[in-house]
Amino acid sequence: MRFFYNETLGWDENKLFIPPRKQSSPLAEVFSPEEIVRLIRAARGLKQRVLLMTAYSAGLRVSELVSLKINDIDPARMTLRIRQGKGGKDRYAILSENLLAELRVYWKRYRPAVWLFPKRAKNGPLSRNEAWHIFNSAKRRAGLKKGRGIHSLWAVLPLICWKPVWTYARSSC
Repeated sequence: MRFFYNETLGWDENKLFIPPRKQSSPLAEVFSPEEIVRLIRAARGLKQRVLLMTAYSAGLRVSELVSLKINDIDPARMTLRIRQGKGGKDRYAILSENLLAELRVYWKRYRPAVWLFPKRAKNGPLSRNEAWHIFNSAKRRAGLKKGRGIHSLWAVLPLICWKPVWTYARSSC
């Protein structure tokens, strides 16, 4: 491109600014289905297990995960309402029957009032840092090296759960 501008068009090289090429970014390391099972089993307790299952099953980002409220769960439509997700947009995520069953067990034990995953003091949502800590602790206990954060859970979702759109509501993922 420099050749074209300098030699063909006769532009002065000092006045010519061509931005450098973008560096290629490597693909994210994603977990295999077996590694997802190991990770979820390595969670300590019901609350941590349900948090990781929700992130994986619904394909949520960490900020979306900790922002979930009890009234965002719609068992009749089998959806989770995601408020102010990426780009500040609301959206719906599929709620699998397995996750709904786990969420019911979780709710019966902990009875969260507003936030699905409240802080210990129950006066607000769990922080993103605490969710990252739960993920990293489970990853370490499962002996997993790949995956840099909770986002690596939703990165694998399309690889495992790909089905025609009309069958998503009945998906076991």
